[in-house]
Amino acid sequence: MRVLLFCPLLFCFSCSSAGKKEEFDRKNLFQTQFFYEQGFPGKALERAKRIKKSSPRYGEALEWIERIELDQLGPAYQEE
Repeated sequence: MRVLLFCPLLFCFSCSSAGKKEEFDRKNLFQTQFFYEQGFPGKALERAKRIKKSSPRYGEALEWIERIELDQLGPAYQEE
């Protein structure tokens, strides 16, 4: 009987956890863009690297990481 009571609770906790991870990733991408635009590429890179490979927003994070690292290398290394 107790097992039947805990199953719905476990489902609710797993859903809220996924929602928290999505919100965490969204927040980090927003902060990445904010810090980059304000002239703090180190902080922006740090925020972008917090997003895990399993996240659906990982592709966006990789684009930011690439952009920031290219800017830090300077114009001699950038593609034309």
